[in-house]
Amino acid sequence: MFAGLHLSWFQRAPWWLKGVTLCVPLYVLWVATYPPPTTGHRILELGFLALLQVLTTGTLWKASKRLDLPPGYRQATGWLALAWSMSVLASLLWPFTTVWQSQEANLGLVDVFYIVAYPITFLGLSRLPKASPPLPGSWRVLLDSAAFIVGVGVPLWFFAIHPTLEKPQTLISILSIIYPGLAFLGVMALNSVLLRAEPFPSRSALNLLLAGIGISWLADMMFAMEITQLTVPGLKYWVNISNALSLILALVGSWRILADPAPAQPLRPAPVSPVPMVAIVLVTLGLLPVLFSGAMESQTIQKVLAGVLLLIFVLLLRETLALKETSRHAAEAATAGVQARFETLVRHSSDLVLVLDRKRVVTFASPAALKVLGIEPDELTGKSVMELLHPEDLPMTSAFLLDLLRSPETRIHQCRMRHSGGDWRVLEISASNLLDDPTVHGFVLNARDISERHRLEDQLREAQKMEAVGRLAGGVAHDFNNLLSAILGNAELAEAHLPEGHPAGLDLKRIYGAATRGAVLTGRLLAFCRRELPESKTIDPREALKGVAPLLEGLLGERIRLVLDLGWGIWPITIDPNGLEQALLNMAANARDAMPDGGHLTLTLQNLTIPDTQVTPYLPIAAGEAVALDITDTGTGMDEATLQHLFEPFFTTKARGKGTGLGLASVYGLVKAAAGGIDVQSQAGKGTTIRLVFPRASGVIEADEASSVANLIQGWETVLLVEDEASVRETTQRILSANGYLVLAAGDADEARDILRNRTGEVHLLLTDVIMPGDSGPALAAELVQSRPSLRVLYMSGYTANELGPHGLARPDAPLLRKPFTVGQLTRRLRAVLAGPAGRI
Repeated sequence: MFAGLHLSWFQRAPWWLKGVTLCVPLYVLWVATYPPPTTGHRILELGFLALLQVLTTGTLWKASKRLDLPPGYRQATGWLALAWSMSVLASLLWPFTTVWQSQEANLGLVDVFYIVAYPITFLGLSRLPKASPPLPGSWRVLLDSAAFIVGVGVPLWFFAIHPTLEKPQTLISILSIIYPGLAFLGVMALNSVLLRAEPFPSRSALNLLLAGIGISWLADMMFAMEITQLTVPGLKYWVNISNALSLILALVGSWRILADPAPAQPLRPAPVSPVPMVAIVLVTLGLLPVLFSGAMESQTIQKVLAGVLLLIFVLLLRETLALKETSRHAAEAATAGVQARFETLVRHSSDLVLVLDRKRVVTFASPAALKVLGIEPDELTGKSVMELLHPEDLPMTSAFLLDLLRSPETRIHQCRMRHSGGDWRVLEISASNLLDDPTVHGFVLNARDISERHRLEDQLREAQKMEAVGRLAGGVAHDFNNLLSAILGNAELAEAHLPEGHPAGLDLKRIYGAATRGAVLTGRLLAFCRRELPESKTIDPREALKGVAPLLEGLLGERIRLVLDLGWGIWPITIDPNGLEQALLNMAANARDAMPDGGHLTLTLQNLTIPDTQVTPYLPIAAGEAVALDITDTGTGMDEATLQHLFEPFFTTKARGKGTGLGLASVYGLVKAAAGGIDVQSQAGKGTTIRLVFPRASGVIEADEASSVANLIQGWETVLLVEDEASVRETTQRILSANGYLVLAAGDADEARDILRNRTGEVHLLLTDVIMPGDSGPALAAELVQSRPSLRVLYMSGYTANELGPHGLARPDAPLLRKPFTVGQLTRRLRAVLAGPAGRI
């Protein structure tokens, strides 16, 4: 009842309110201890109470002018200020009618003001803003009706209707009925306000004001007993103390309505307030000794008070049920709020929420089911969740749910569920066992679609795998290329020395062919892993496909028809022409194997304008203008497992010895080097379409240039050969000597310096390996060119472009001969360098 009376308000209160508040305890002590009152005592009492009433009236009037108060509050405080002013007038008139004149006839004029204050107060309370009340129950309606009948009917019966009504009725008898009746009507109104009014600016301010009003009505009931001249000890003191207490509470509440800051958010009514019930209990305790004292002069008044006691009992019962009902409504509102908040969260969540019963049947599906699985929630309800799972995930998911049944702990699981479009979505599920929760009674699965993340993780693993393969390939490339150089060179030299028709000639051709295939295989692997930079140029894709068509027809055979749909106005692209030709041959070979009974292989070219980057399981297709090359066959198609590993190196579905597994891997490397994208569409029994997308080239188409030194094989110049690998050095020396060159061979840079230090003749060209023990080839060349400006330099290396880049030899125009090389490649490149400018390194 006294919520809000703590030190914080007292510290903020003005000096006059602090002074009045400190005087109240002194007044109570004085009232409780002074001897029978004299006229002076009564005037002092009435003066102090009138001062409190005047301060309360003025404070309420000022509060009604507060602009940030809701309109209802401004009107309510204005009417309450008017009601308190009626009490002020009555208090000022009281001494003239009772203290000095002792005229009971004039007592009615004072009571007019007190009684008029009641309806004005009721009007003020009715103006307070009200929240939506709880729905009334049947018991509440019944008890409200009973309270009204008893509270109004009993006084009317004994005052105006009863046949044994005492006549004439005195004014005191009339007032002893009117005051309790009005007071109890006020208590009922006060209860309604406390349960429904929206508190402002603070809950404490409203409760203090209403507590003061309620206790003032309690004092009026005591006053009604006092004027019937009942011999109840201490009743007069109790009335005076109650009046003082009610006035100070109303004054503090009024000041807080005036001074408290407005809340940031509107306050809601409290579930229940104890003020009316406390007042009713106090009245009951005060009336019981009066009713059974037998000190009443009028039996009518005694019967009226008995009716009032019945009213109290009805109100107590009514308030008890109201409290129970209000608490129930508050609990229901809280539950409804939580449920509404849950439904809002679930409705707007991108995660799929499923509730399963013990048989794994879906009993609830959130709206996200349409987004995640393409299925309406109502269609999903009633289905077994096992029907949605990928067949390979059924055992693990079944074991997961069984384990969840045994333990209530939240668990994480990943599985695939079928989308209505036919594809599979990877879901990460957080599951809880709430079978024992009566509000849920099931397994709660919170499933998040991580298909995109799963694809990105696969691409990351693929990139890491390719990086590892690339490191492996780059590490062995040098030694492998040195071996192939020696094999190729010696095979060509041996074949050149054999007479035509010699039986060993066929063996040498086989050796040469095997070494050539080994060189191509190494090149494919390095190109796929981007360890080797392709020789790209801007080409017309239509002409490129026309040029390779005869090779494709020969590869496919007579049972498979090649169809070219090349379109018109196709944009140019930048790519390695040889790599594109090899990629088409590889894909045609795979298509041929997929069509053992014959079919069609269609190559389609078209221009595309791609608005947004498309994420694919292989290489993403970037936005912009591009050229798409579709390779479509009518073969057996591929299953999902094959599609997942399609472009991995060394992955093949062919029998052992029938494929290297690098055909499509080299296609992947070619497209990736050209900044293109790849997508594949295939179904078992319905063929395959591989789409290669290349960005549109901004440059002009480059024409093929014929070699100007194609026939310049023989030479006479002096060549300083520096190679740390003995087999390559010896083979290269024999090739150059056989073609007319004078060769000075050295195993490293120091040996090359020693040879030049002892030689007086001119050296025309330095042919050196790039990476060697000791000084590198470029370091040696820089030193020699400085002392011999006419010296030409040609490098040779079996390392990849990544390793040659730090030496400045990864550029396209670098004087570099890649290992392994043939006799023709060596001699032609040698002549080209000798014909070029000197001193170039």
